[in-house]
Amino acid sequence: LPDGLNQIGNNAFTHCESLALQTLPDGLKQIGNNAFYSCESLALQTLPDGLKQIGKGAFSYCESLTSLTIPASVESIGDSAFYGCTNLTKVTFEGATAPTFGERIFDGITPQPTVFVPKGATGYEIFSPQVTGVLSVNFDSNGSGGTSENNNDMKTAIDAALSTLPPGDQTSVITIKLTGGATEITLYN
Repeated sequence: LPDGLNQIGNNAFTHCESLALQTLPDGLKQIGNNAFYSCESLALQTLPDGLKQIGKGAFSYCESLTSLTIPASVESIGDSAFYGCTNLTKVTFEGATAPTFGERIFDGITPQPTVFVPKGATGYEIFSPQVTGVLSVNFDSNGSGGTSENNNDMKTAIDAALSTLPPGDQTSVITIKLTGGATEITLYN
């Protein structure tokens, strides 16, 4: 795509499964609704500085996306923008203030991607628990993760989750989700 292109229209490349772009042109301001829907070979790593808007479903089912950096210039991201990007594991937002988010932007991805934001950034709370600095550990009294009587299983689950953080990350908070009837955690050391 040529530099200077400022808009990619709605449905522009929908179902172009072999489209293997690795970059988008400088000067791009808007990506329309479903612009790259089901472009399974699209392998972008970053979006261009100056981009303002990502439309609804813009990158849905782009299964080759694995890691993506979204520049601070982005002001809005539409509903389901990255729905079904099953290999997307890491998203880095460069903006100190979050863009306006539509609904379900990362739905259809299991596990949800880890979201990294600048220290002190605001407006990214909708991504908890996958925002950097927040780490989830599911703790199930039915055996996956242990019980409050089996602290070694819980410690193993938390240690495994901590090992997924970037090296040197000192700001992490652990969020523990109690499921399967577990009601309390009494000890972790």
